[in-house]
Amino acid sequence: MPSSEAEKVIKDFFDHAMKCRLKGINDFGEILFRYAMTAERSGLNGGFSKKFVRMARDFVATDPRYQRRLA
Repeated sequence: MPSSEAEKVIKDFFDHAMKCRLKGINDFGEILFRYAMTAERSGLNGGFSKKFVRMARDFVATDPRYQRRLA
């Protein structure tokens, strides 16, 4: 049974989070910020992935530490 797009996006996000943690990045906001910056290039271009990235950007945009970096 093929994975749904949502399952692929979530798996991609957690794979990304594991790589970040191996690099010593443990802050959820930083992991989410890095994912939102690279997710559009990951090849996941369906409706759910676009919504997920938009939610990630909105979440990070409320954190003053990352607002300047999103611009």
